[in-house]
Amino acid sequence: MQGRWHDPGNVIYWEAMRNRLMHAAFLLLTCALLPAHPLSGLYTYHTTAGDRSWEVRYRVVEDGGRLDIEVESTESRWEAVHAGTSTLLWRYEAGDLRITTQWDPKRRVLHYLREQDTEREEKTHTLKKDLPFIQVFEFGLIPFITASSQERFTFYALRPATGEVYEMEARKQGEETLTVMGKEVRALKVTIRLAGLLSAFWKSTYWFDPATGVMLRFEGTLSAGGPFLTRHLTGMAPVSLTPEG
Repeated sequence: MQGRWHDPGNVIYWEAMRNRLMHAAFLLLTCALLPAHPLSGLYTYHTTAGDRSWEVRYRVVEDGGRLDIEVESTESRWEAVHAGTSTLLWRYEAGDLRITTQWDPKRRVLHYLREQDTEREEKTHTLKKDLPFIQVFEFGLIPFITASSQERFTFYALRPATGEVYEMEARKQGEETLTVMGKEVRALKVTIRLAGLLSAFWKSTYWFDPATGVMLRFEGTLSAGGPFLTRHLTGMAPVSLTPEG
């Protein structure tokens, strides 16, 4: 009997069962905290950059495949509308700096507006390749995370500081075990980097819940040359699905 339990086949079986139970426990926790729409909720992330740390709160409302996202921290605030595989609207504010992007997927036209003090800069891009535009990596890759068998995914993104558009590549790196809010869960590791010859110049790593697409952890820089950040999920709460007032 002792030899049977040390058989490699049994070890693999029980390890697989353990992983399924861990993921089921996380899904139960998520279902207990959030309403019927799987992604709608308030998500709190603890962020660290060097000796500085702060909280970032995401308010996400899902309605028929559309995500309305509002994000606030002591550093900045931004909001976005994401539908299907594209970020249709993205607005960012930090001090007197305001940046807005608007994406028209039918015409494949991306408009960029940067305002600071009395300065105003506009750019318009026509994106010729049949790729989506994604500016919200945290919640913009959900179909790729939860429903796609593909190992990599290419899309457009914009660098806010310059208004320039780049091709990006997201690549799955397998599953790992993370501790999230005191519980061990399985997470899909995904690296995102500049595509092609520029791939060596920027890369960041995300960990997502493979069933819901919720971001569990982030490591990297938000833009080339920026400070190295770590961000991990510390809280989830329900959110009203109807406008207040």
